[in-house]
Amino acid sequence: MEIDLEAVLNWKRKKWGMFSASLIHHLLISGTADKKTLIKEPFDKGALTYIHQIASQSYIEFNDEEDGAESFSMKEGKRREPISAGHYQRIIGLDNMAYFGGQPEFFKYNEHSGCSPDLVVWKDETSRIASFGAEFKNPKRDTHMDYLIEIKTWEDLKEKCPDYYAQCQFCMMTLRADLWHWVSHHEYYPTKDRLLIIEVPASKKFQDELDVKLSMAIKKKNEFVELLKNR
Repeated sequence: MEIDLEAVLNWKRKKWGMFSASLIHHLLISGTADKKTLIKEPFDKGALTYIHQIASQSYIEFNDEEDGAESFSMKEGKRREPISAGHYQRIIGLDNMAYFGGQPEFFKYNEHSGCSPDLVVWKDETSRIASFGAEFKNPKRDTHMDYLIEIKTWEDLKEKCPDYYAQCQFCMMTLRADLWHWVSHHEYYPTKDRLLIIEVPASKKFQDELDVKLSMAIKKKNEFVELLKNR
């Protein structure tokens, strides 16, 4: 699939200074407890680093210099994604699938966050309500093998890959879906093992907890920005 460079640039502009589904898991990790009150800090060091990054993005002009570098694995995953998407579409067998591979889209959850789904089946496209969607992973050979052996249910995914589980849940929150597919694909495995599809149902409890942490992160982000404005 040919990549629309202008569409990719516009996508990067839309998600600039926004909390995104792929990194939202950072916000779920709390810090250490205060020795006197035993009350935990809402965010650990990694979460604060992420919030700091989003705050600095939102304060400055958009640029694609500092945050644009991609690892070899990321580049390979994007190169192989159209193959996995095509295999998935043939297996699922629906005609109304919107695949965003070459033209990524960023859908807002609120004014500070959103998601970039790999594929969506719309229930109501005008209102941005999805029936379900899919998140594709195109890992290295050994990682795909681990997934095949260790991940058989959404509970396994939540335990083994909490970042991917959170990503799926936030996509459902953003597009008001009740189901998401987490997909791992490797084209050189035997046919029966090339595609691993895990159904992830919406979890209101998890989503409510994530919503609270996101609200706290937005408040912290705005505090960082205000410190810069008033220095």
